[in-house]
Amino acid sequence: MSYPSLFLAVVVLATAYFLATRCPDVQQLHSGICMSLRRLTKRPTLNKKPSHSGPQEVAVALSQLINDDGAGSWPPRADHDNWPLALRPYKEIYLEVVPYLSEPTVSLDDSINAERQSKFRDSMRKLLAERINISEVVAILGAVEKGDWSVLSRDSYNGFYSCIAVCRHAFRWATIPVVKVAQLETTLAFPPELDAPWPYLQSHFGLTADSGNIMSNVVLGFNPSGTERVYKINVGADIPDLVKSSEDAFYRIFYDMETRANYQALPLYHSMVNAITAFETDDKPSCLHHITDLATGLRGLLRVFYNSLHEGRIAHSVWLSYVQGFQAWGIGRVIDGEFVKFDGLSGNHVLIFHAVDAFLGIDRYLNDRDTERYIPRNQRALADALRKNSFRGRIGEGDERIEMELSEIAKQLRTFRAAHRSRGLTYLEEPAPERLPMTAGKSVLKDSRREMSAPALTQIMDMIPQSWVDARPHQQLLVALGAAAAAVLTAALLQAVYRLCFHPLANIPGPRLAAVTEYWRWYYEIKGALPFKLKESQEKHNWPPILRVGPNHVVVHDPTQHEVIYPVSSKFLKDRGFYERWTSGRNGGTTVTAWYVLWTIAGLDVVLTESSDKKKHALRRKDTMGQLSKQKVEDLHPLVASKLSIFLQRVQEHYESRQPVNVFSAWRCYTLDIISEFAFGQCLNALDNPDFENSMIETIDKFVGKFNLAIRLPSFVLSLSTKPIIRDYLPGAKEMGIFFKWANSCVINYRPNKDKHCLFDILMDPNRPEQLTIAQLQSEAEDTLVAGSDTTATTLTYACAHLARQPDLWERLHREIKPVYGPADQIPALRPLENVALLTACVRESLRLATPSPSYLWRTVPEEGYTLHHTTKSYFAPPKTVIGMSAWNEHFNTDIFPSPDEFKPSRWLLGPNNGGVSGPNGDLDRYLVPFSKGSRQCGGMNLAFMEMYLGLAAMIMRFRIKGEKEPGKAMVQREQFVGLLQDSEWNIFFEPRADE
Repeated sequence: MSYPSLFLAVVVLATAYFLATRCPDVQQLHSGICMSLRRLTKRPTLNKKPSHSGPQEVAVALSQLINDDGAGSWPPRADHDNWPLALRPYKEIYLEVVPYLSEPTVSLDDSINAERQSKFRDSMRKLLAERINISEVVAILGAVEKGDWSVLSRDSYNGFYSCIAVCRHAFRWATIPVVKVAQLETTLAFPPELDAPWPYLQSHFGLTADSGNIMSNVVLGFNPSGTERVYKINVGADIPDLVKSSEDAFYRIFYDMETRANYQALPLYHSMVNAITAFETDDKPSCLHHITDLATGLRGLLRVFYNSLHEGRIAHSVWLSYVQGFQAWGIGRVIDGEFVKFDGLSGNHVLIFHAVDAFLGIDRYLNDRDTERYIPRNQRALADALRKNSFRGRIGEGDERIEMELSEIAKQLRTFRAAHRSRGLTYLEEPAPERLPMTAGKSVLKDSRREMSAPALTQIMDMIPQSWVDARPHQQLLVALGAAAAAVLTAALLQAVYRLCFHPLANIPGPRLAAVTEYWRWYYEIKGALPFKLKESQEKHNWPPILRVGPNHVVVHDPTQHEVIYPVSSKFLKDRGFYERWTSGRNGGTTVTAWYVLWTIAGLDVVLTESSDKKKHALRRKDTMGQLSKQKVEDLHPLVASKLSIFLQRVQEHYESRQPVNVFSAWRCYTLDIISEFAFGQCLNALDNPDFENSMIETIDKFVGKFNLAIRLPSFVLSLSTKPIIRDYLPGAKEMGIFFKWANSCVINYRPNKDKHCLFDILMDPNRPEQLTIAQLQSEAEDTLVAGSDTTATTLTYACAHLARQPDLWERLHREIKPVYGPADQIPALRPLENVALLTACVRESLRLATPSPSYLWRTVPEEGYTLHHTTKSYFAPPKTVIGMSAWNEHFNTDIFPSPDEFKPSRWLLGPNNGGVSGPNGDLDRYLVPFSKGSRQCGGMNLAFMEMYLGLAAMIMRFRIKGEKEPGKAMVQREQFVGLLQDSEWNIFFEPRADE
């Protein structure tokens, strides 16, 4: 522990001690808190007599469940191989037809789906008729029903039950994804080979539904070792691996919770039985011990759910269509003259939840009819016995610790059900146009997400009596909280004094509030104004070019330090506290595409994150640099030229309709189409819209516009932003979701094309020594689209806007470009244009003004510390200080670029080679850093330069610039790691050249 941290800890403890010894109301702090917590969740005592059946009833119910349904074991045993010969064809037929059940492509044509459905059912019906002898099957099951288990062992019976259930589900749907024509069926004639054994099996387990249940489809569906499901759904060779892995992960959740979790369910059942026995014999210490074991075990068991039901293991994009639908049902039959529709199975039908609810005395949330349909008889008996013998309502004085532990279990259940609901909604929100809204457990529901969620999921929140969770805290708890608040406030004040006066960075100037708290810097970062605010403050107070902007953060505005802090040989490593908060960092993104390097200062040659291990980064960088070399990029000339031709045609159409061109939107469409086709082989076709309107532009604006806020939020808040209820009210959250889905589709739909190579060919290469995960590849797609399009478009917008105010310069460019351009209706190669000095000067000046990445790039000071010498004074930053520079501050440094706010391409025409001096240390190129320098220079700049040179030159050759719709409008930027134009409307009039 560091000395400052130790000092603060001592202060907090001393303050707490003072309050505890001097304040009469706090002297009983410990007992007050304990009593308050007990009463916080205290359930009113029920005036009823204790059960006279005793704990033996519960023990018998558990024993009968294990012996009958579990085949002598729990988790239950299920043998899927050692069946009588008459039963074996069922499994063989399922495994034979299931590859044809699931299709990689979804059709929205009802006639096609109906044909597929009919074809699958006919095939399955034929195989069953050919291979199954119904009389032999019925004879075996009839003998078992009479008690003769010699013909079919209990574990084989369980395996056969699972097989018949999934066969019926496969026949019922006949297509995966589930489609509307199947959902709209109300009744269905099953083959007699599937109908004949079903009543025997359901009767054995005491069930009445036509559909399967958690026991048949999940718990009994794994091999004896529990390592693999026997009856999978999506097994075709063309089915993406993402679908298969999501299916496997989903089925494992509730199977593992009941069977193979670190805390298996059986010890929890034993704890319940033992707790009831101890309570009835008045052995309260033993009762408490068993309840504590139950609470601990339940916590570990629920962790299986929390660690499994998320995008990293079960993809939102495939779950609704390929995984969940198979378990639903939604057809019925006539019973006693009444049509009864059955539903499918639900995760809340898992026995452990029913058992714990019953142990706590919570009312059963399924009605009697649904309980008999879907919960096996012996499981119902165990839950009924537990509920009947629950002692929750008979706890008296002196049993507070028991009541507290029971309340802790109730809170765990409440948390689980809230998580089950909120996470489930994110999956149910996924679009699945091939089907009607449906959940496994609620059949076909109304086409309203809010209405759908209520009956399907909200009732789980009603399972805990409200009196358990709504009780007000005891007054002494408020006193305790006040004491804690006073201690925290005292510690905060002392910490502020330490940071202002005694911290190693105390002598470095800067905003005083920034020295006390991170929130000052975060405020201006979220506003997108930190670089601009610091430049303004530095000039106002005449501060040196080193400023303290946080308790442990320093910025440097001396351009000569650029080569000290950022080169590859530098010991200044990336600040993990900053970069690891980024989305692709949490996904392990390699960012080998390096598109953000196009616009980052001093060598951030990663997109949103980079491995801090330089050797790994060098290996990954090598994989892609070949595709981004200048020679390879020049091979992309046909692609760039084709998109540019469409772009020019759109500009011509605007002239013919006497409309200005919004050059910002126009250049964005141009770069979007190039980068999407080059990177993924999937063009967004943004230029197809004659008005340069594309939904992805708005999506990117809102996605990137929340960047500085998003990286400051705790991870649990970010996860909440994906929830449908929150997303409806959180600005930009919906667009972020669209963007993430698009990136995910790029990965899922990627297919190599030998005739048309793209950048993702390298990332998806199966021969790569280091394979990337789906999450990593999705991060690459997100990063690539933003950095490979918006940043280039911003620079081109700056060029056009400033040239519109200098039409003479536009015409001078035309004269200088014309000799190397060739026919105006063709797009020339890049190299001749690079030799046009004035064009190069305009590109560089546009890059300087645009500074597409104005953010500070944070590094950590190495062990030897860092000293900045300024005039007569030196400033020292100790090891582990976080230090950063901004390209914007370098590009607008008045010592290097006089009149930095002006668009002056002429400044780039002066230099040592032309007899002039352009900076304190030589050539101005040294201080232009959107692409970094030296060995960390990004190859992605080659594509950016091609887009800028060809795009700007073609516009100059084809059109005259006639001015802006709003002359003189200021170009204001916001910093959200990349630079965002505050105004997205930059309308300029162009006129075709009659002489070209």
